[in-house]
Amino acid sequence: MYGVSMYLVDEAEVWTPIAFVFTGVFAVEGVVRRRAIGLSTKIVGIAQGHAKVTMQELASLSGASPERVTSVLYAAIASGKIRGTIEHSTFIRSEGAVAGAKTVEREVMVARKVPERCFKCGADMNPKEVEWVGPDSVRCPHCGATLAVKTERI
Repeated sequence: MYGVSMYLVDEAEVWTPIAFVFTGVFAVEGVVRRRAIGLSTKIVGIAQGHAKVTMQELASLSGASPERVTSVLYAAIASGKIRGTIEHSTFIRSEGAVAGAKTVEREVMVARKVPERCFKCGADMNPKEVEWVGPDSVRCPHCGATLAVKTERI
């Protein structure tokens, strides 16, 4: 049996098999337009990442035409997916909550661990006696060498 695959290339350049030929029998699996990321979702995501961006820049970043970008943004603004305005072929994002968006806040605790011994003089390091010379470095009280401090999330 010989199998030949034919492929359909959509706008996001995802190759989708649409048919197979086996010994003269044509079996269609169905034309399914799949995309790794939907073009409109991609355009809205890029626009959300910029405070101010032109339609031409959005078009080049998303791979769509400027007309398609403009229509997608108008639809996204109307449906509340993104907040902003379009002025003279420039999208200007408004601050504030977007429909369906959630803000997640969490507190991150870190512990900084001072080395036990100085790498230069070999003296024991007491965390209470060291001089902090930066957020991730300390100075040895014995020889003055600067040592890196390990930061761990707890």
